[in-house]
Amino acid sequence: MPLIALLGLQWGDEGKGKICDILSEGADIIVRHIGGNNAGHTVVINDRKLVLRIIPAGILRPGKLCLLGGGMVVDLNRFYEEIEFLRSLGYEVSPNNLKISPRIHVITPIQKELERRIEDVLGNGAIGTTMRGIGPTYADKALRVGIRIGDLLDSDLERRLKVVCDIHKIENIDVSEVADTLKSHIGWLEPFVEEPASIIRSNLNTANILLEGAHGSLLVDPRCISKTIGVFKAYQTRVGNGPFPTEQSGEVVEYLRKRGNEYGSTTGRPRRCGWLDLSLLRFAAKINSVDYLVVTKVDVLSGLSRYYISDKYVLNGSELKEIEPYNMHIGNVVPNYMEFQGFNLEKTSNLEWKDLDKGVLKYIEYIEKEVGT
Repeated sequence: MPLIALLGLQWGDEGKGKICDILSEGADIIVRHIGGNNAGHTVVINDRKLVLRIIPAGILRPGKLCLLGGGMVVDLNRFYEEIEFLRSLGYEVSPNNLKISPRIHVITPIQKELERRIEDVLGNGAIGTTMRGIGPTYADKALRVGIRIGDLLDSDLERRLKVVCDIHKIENIDVSEVADTLKSHIGWLEPFVEEPASIIRSNLNTANILLEGAHGSLLVDPRCISKTIGVFKAYQTRVGNGPFPTEQSGEVVEYLRKRGNEYGSTTGRPRRCGWLDLSLLRFAAKINSVDYLVVTKVDVLSGLSRYYISDKYVLNGSELKEIEPYNMHIGNVVPNYMEFQGFNLEKTSNLEWKDLDKGVLKYIEYIEKEVGT
């Protein structure tokens, strides 16, 4: 049976939540295996916007099984709140349709305090994180000192938390209180705990499975992946600091931000905006072996007299069609822009291919040709 991986190909906010919701209709099992509640997947149901930060969007569809894999990090307070929020809207969230890995690492006040200190030390060079403790929790996982869901029954929990505090020289947190808070979640949490990797492997031949994110740490043989779908936005956005070769300023940013509602779903911060960057898109599509591309928010470009796509970079007189996003020279490249005439979409929902403006078709065909997918 099909096992489809759905990936974002930009700096997040590509519209994965919407595409996942659409694809989950034909899936039996929907899996999220990486990340935490620092980002939100936005889904609109009956004109109501729902932002899911932890649980896969498939939970909104009856009869689906949702899994949270061991690559995730979870704030148990926020997790419980999300479950209760969905229940208050009439959605089922129970051990019958949601399973979570005991290998998930738990975010505690220790990691949040560490993140605050890191951002303070970095000053003007701060990353600009959501301050949810995501990065430090992954760091503690790599250091092999993090606390997993499966560790909550450990009689040594308080001592282990103190070790984490000592490593990071954090003295203003009561580890006894943190331990008690974590243990208070055991009652409601324990019925949900079951290893997703085992469920996936036992259902490979009988179920349609949708993977939100990459599949490396799911303990699923990559050869089992039937299709990999990459999602990207019609233009480029980024939250926080870091290189952004095609970033724009002035009126075009205000236009894209207003039309595309480009504000962080978690923090509300305005996103940085710019033109689509094919050099980065080619790289992302290649390293993820993408079979199909899905573009979102094309309608945001509607109404512009002209728009641009960066087809390559120029660096020290040399042309670069592709570059790794963490290349040490990425901050020095100069985008080469292709200009396109604007288009107008008379309607933006329930569109069929025949309804699309010729300008939209030209845009899509150009990207397909340039990315090679």
